[in-house]
Amino acid sequence: MVPFTHSAFLPYFQILPSFDLVFWMGALGLLLATSLRKRSPVLPVFTFLLATALLVWRGYGSLPDFEDKPHEKVTVLCLNVGQFNNDTAAVNGTIEEINLHHPDILCLQEFGLYYKWPDVASVAKDFSERTGLAYYDFTPYPGNIFGTAVFSRYPILSSDTIFNMLSATNEAKSYVFDVHGQELRLTNMHLQSYNLMGSKNGASNSGDDLVETLSRRRSQVKILVQHKADIVVGDLNASVGSIYYETIANKWRDVQRAYGMGLLPTHAYVPTRLDYIFTRKRMRPVAFERLTDFPSDHYGLLATLAI
Repeated sequence: MVPFTHSAFLPYFQILPSFDLVFWMGALGLLLATSLRKRSPVLPVFTFLLATALLVWRGYGSLPDFEDKPHEKVTVLCLNVGQFNNDTAAVNGTIEEINLHHPDILCLQEFGLYYKWPDVASVAKDFSERTGLAYYDFTPYPGNIFGTAVFSRYPILSSDTIFNMLSATNEAKSYVFDVHGQELRLTNMHLQSYNLMGSKNGASNSGDDLVETLSRRRSQVKILVQHKADIVVGDLNASVGSIYYETIANKWRDVQRAYGMGLLPTHAYVPTRLDYIFTRKRMRPVAFERLTDFPSDHYGLLATLAI
């Protein structure tokens, strides 16, 4: 028998972006079915939700034990800025909110050439100066004006492109920071997305497009997990329960989930998690917040980590 995870049907269960859709549609289907049969929906719906939650959220809320000794603490802020909606007001609001939280390392996705700026170098320099994060990297694929970006209080010793699939926003990069003489390895990623509303040129999305998109995302994850990293952050475009998430979570620790907040969405309009901060299993998370006041369709994630 072919395992379900290799089934040709699997991509269609991971379309928005995966398990959250199945979760809520299953509960709604049970509610409708029991209502049509004039039976109380309470018990079957509760049983379904409980069983699903136990399956998907197993192991959340468990933080590692550590020896009692001093650690350097680093605060990481992760945010998909949504290309700022090409709106300078959104840029200003984002910077104001960032400066309220004083991150040591700022990891952005869909960052780019917002309104009226002449080139990618100028926009990165401006953002660095206004956030007070002197070290930065924003080097999208030649010809692109959007991508991932990192700004830091700590010197960037080296950087490397893990993948760039010739997309305006989908890429992953790895960095080595000098944190007071200690090397810290971080990966900032934005995995392949699927436009449910069709492409910008008016063409409709087909089943083949979906399969191709999810195949690319799977390839990106396979490349990503081969790289060493103390911290992995970014937009997976996939939720807990998907093969993409589980592949990464098997290697690194999901900080939001470890804090017992795994059921909280990171998308402002769709009740699903797309954005994550992962750490190596023995790194200690000291604090975690979900930031909901950014002018973006994503929420920010803020974690303080003892390295």
